[in-house]
Amino acid sequence: MLDGDGALPAGGLAVLVDSALGNAIMTNLPSQWGLVTSHLHLELLRPVPGGAGELTCVAEQCSLDDSFGLADGDVRLEDGTVLAKATIGSVVLDAATRSDRAPVKAPPATSATIATPTRSHPQAHRLTAGEPVLEGLGLTVLRAGRTGVRAAIPASPRLANSSGGLHGGFGVLMGERTLDLALRAALDREQRMRPVELRASFLRPIIANGSPIECHAAVLHLGRRLAAARGEVRDHRGRPAVLVDATYLTY
Repeated sequence: MLDGDGALPAGGLAVLVDSALGNAIMTNLPSQWGLVTSHLHLELLRPVPGGAGELTCVAEQCSLDDSFGLADGDVRLEDGTVLAKATIGSVVLDAATRSDRAPVKAPPATSATIATPTRSHPQAHRLTAGEPVLEGLGLTVLRAGRTGVRAAIPASPRLANSSGGLHGGFGVLMGERTLDLALRAALDREQRMRPVELRASFLRPIIANGSPIECHAAVLHLGRRLAAARGEVRDHRGRPAVLVDATYLTY
């Protein structure tokens, strides 16, 4: 899950954080209850180098009632160095509410619904060259310019949560990688960047059955020292499902 520089993308940390902090809230809930993540926030203190070894998320529940829970934590290297500060909020589903919610399921995707390269939208693109994480996600750039990027990614079953929906952390990773593409399309080649803050809001589940979903990202600000971008991961019906905002240092 490395980027072209051999570092772990900021969105990759969201996969670890969503699981660890969600479990911190779940530990004090009755076993038949459940959670739905409402938002995730990362403050990125430093880049995650490739070959950094095992990452650990130390999570702690901050508050919990019968409707909402909050947890925070640190993402650390093996030597204890803190890479990021994290917070998530989760809506609590009691036993009755959870039983009313049907699992996110759908019939397997057919060959007609799985994203495939076409002449008008070729899979190869200069922005995705040498990016292992994009190859692993199967991302296809549909449109790219200085103001934004539109991309398609299969919602693979291997990225599903226990309910059959796209895991929230992977939804953040998809959105964050599209933001990264939008900023790189807008930056001069000599400029570099790194994210320092990432926030995601989860609006609705996405069925993880292999059919394609779209990610849209727009550059909101591009200054000499700071940049900002906003994106949407949309479900199969084109509705916003995960909103992702990020702030970057440029240098």
